Amino acid sequence: AEGGARRRGAVGVVYAVVAGSSAAEGQILLPLEVAEELGVSDGARVSVRAIAAPLASTVRVRVANASLANAMRLAAKAVEADLRARGSACTPGCSLLVQVDGRQVSLEVVSTSPSGAVAVFGPDTTLDLVQ
Repeated sequence: AEGGARRRGAVGVVYAVVAGSSAAEGQILLPLEVAEELGVSDGARVSVRAIAAPLASTVRVRVANASLANAMRLAAKAVEADLRARGSACTPGCSLLVQVDGRQVSLEVVSTSPSGAVAVFGPDTTLDLVQ
């Protein structure tokens, strides 16, 4: 499921997106870092509002573990296809977990085009690997 959570505060509106979650009905799972940024703790009641997110034409990512960068380059087309098939959503600063050569690889989203709070992988989205 995909969901957006936001909080208005001194920093403005904060969005969080979780794609491919296996949460039980009536629940949303957030990565710990996102929950902390939102000020949400386990069991907190939140208000959720669905938003229309644009399809990304390009998502620029950095491989979190530099030693896996070459394997990621070789598998980039397969990873793109997997992210498209999952309908993955992302925002700059979030991480995408993908499988490369049987290993889980974390990709840090550097930016999306078009830029905005949230972008969704569409049929024409490409990954741009940066150092």
